[in-house]
Amino acid sequence: MKDQELTVLYDLVENYKIKNGEMAKLKKVVDETNKKIKETMTLMKLNNVSTPTGITAKLSEQDRASINSDGLVAKLKQLGISTAIKVIEVPDDAMIERMIYDKELDPQIVADCTVHKIIHVLKVK
Repeated sequence: MKDQELTVLYDLVENYKIKNGEMAKLKKVVDETNKKIKETMTLMKLNNVSTPTGITAKLSEQDRASINSDGLVAKLKQLGISTAIKVIEVPDDAMIERMIYDKELDPQIVADCTVHKIIHVLKVK
């Protein structure tokens, strides 16, 4: 039974390697094609295009905004609006490492503050 399970596992690993390689090649082609379609439609000033077989491509523009936290904090300080700024206490990792290295802090004392997450990584070559 174990030999049969091992044979199935071997087949899975070999098939995975083949399919993963094919997927990586296809992703590269798809990404390059996507970029070329966007560039061509933009150059031609087209928002929609339909192929003779009925496949439609639609190009739209989206404005995705995010906050520049450092800039916003600086602006709020400049405006005197400190009530909208949080002060967050965070450990100084470099200082903690230095203190442990200099034996000013016993790592066992803070060991219960360490979170370990076990992950499984599959590498097939």
